[in-house]
Amino acid sequence: MADKADVTTGPAAAADRIRESAKWLTVSLASIGTLLLAGTQLSGLGKLDTGSSRFHDAIVALVVTAAATGVILVTTAWVAATPAQSLTSLARTRWYTPRGVRKIRDDVSFLGGTSSITDLHDKYVAAIKAQDAAYQAVVDVSEISPQQKADIDKANKLATGYSGVVNGLLVSVGYARVAFRWRVAVWVLVLCGATAGGGIAWFAWAANPPAAASGPAATAAVVSAGKPVTVQLTAAGRSALAGSLSGCNPAQPLTGYRIGSTDSGLDVLITGQGGSSCGPTRFVAIASWATVTG
Repeated sequence: MADKADVTTGPAAAADRIRESAKWLTVSLASIGTLLLAGTQLSGLGKLDTGSSRFHDAIVALVVTAAATGVILVTTAWVAATPAQSLTSLARTRWYTPRGVRKIRDDVSFLGGTSSITDLHDKYVAAIKAQDAAYQAVVDVSEISPQQKADIDKANKLATGYSGVVNGLLVSVGYARVAFRWRVAVWVLVLCGATAGGGIAWFAWAANPPAAASGPAATAAVVSAGKPVTVQLTAAGRSALAGSLSGCNPAQPLTGYRIGSTDSGLDVLITGQGGSSCGPTRFVAIASWATVTG
């Protein structure tokens, strides 16, 4: 049985490269995410009305982005922290064993002349015990007999040979396990990376509305067409429009027309109250200012 130290260098180095790739990919994605998030002007969130749809969209986008980023970090840690596997656990039946591990486990070229993982395990343990017994048989090293020396040399050779086979097998299995996790992780990273990127773009859109929809407005104008509506002002709406509704009671329902809509709310024109005229007053009916029906 030849020593497999020269063979195991390849799989071990490959497994380390995969772990390094996972680590640097995490660092790279974190850096890119930081730059993108910084460019979305997080302070714009504070300018939105808490009752607006854009504010809700921005919060959901942040949650989605954070969740996707968390999955990316957990997945890369899962790859980097792939545990080693012992010969005993390799022989044990599991609910799922990666295909690459199964191929190595069942390949006789990795078993050092034994018939199975179980057979290799038993012979390896027996060789270790025989080596220990050979040394225990020597009472005084200064009086070691030729037969005892021969027994020790034989036990050492057998134990060393099986040790090389086992080490080569476990290193190859370790690479197969890391490679399997990396293949799974790639799909997760692609999907979650796209999700995080979409979440950042969604947040940027929600937190930075166009100037025309950045807030309510109270301006006088006259229009010739629109959909009749009833408007009930809130306390904030009555306070904001107090100077524009002379002749009407702002605490009572007002009549007018819906002439359009914006991202902040409906574009409304107040024309009167019951049979009285008090306007025209045009404003964007955000949720904190008014309730519009009709």
